[in-house]
Amino acid sequence: MGGIWIYAGTEVGLARVPDCFCRWQDVQPGNAMDALVAGEAPPSEAPLPGGQPILSLASAPSAPEVMYAALRSGLWASQDGGVIWQKRASKAATAVAVHPRDETYIAALLGGILKFSRDGGATWIETGEL
Repeated sequence: MGGIWIYAGTEVGLARVPDCFCRWQDVQPGNAMDALVAGEAPPSEAPLPGGQPILSLASAPSAPEVMYAALRSGLWASQDGGVIWQKRASKAATAVAVHPRDETYIAALLGGILKFSRDGGATWIETGEL
């Protein structure tokens, strides 16, 4: 199934539905890729940590496959629509927002402090440092 996916963060993880709203499904290892036609083998899946609610979920219209998720365990980023996630900040994240035209420019509430990143979460600047 191709097309546009709509994502939702829930109390138990990440779910998605095609734009036709046919049936919601959990995003889990093995089901986030529709087909692999040719090329190198895909990397191993690295889902979000289980058992934690997703407190905030964001992506930029300029690159909808790039997603950020705020969890108690930190801020997580995916470059492939939710198949592989990497931790971008270790402090508890409660909110995240992405610039609509630059998916690497994000703002997040980390450990109760508003921080900004211009490189997708590799480095952070506190609001007082701007």
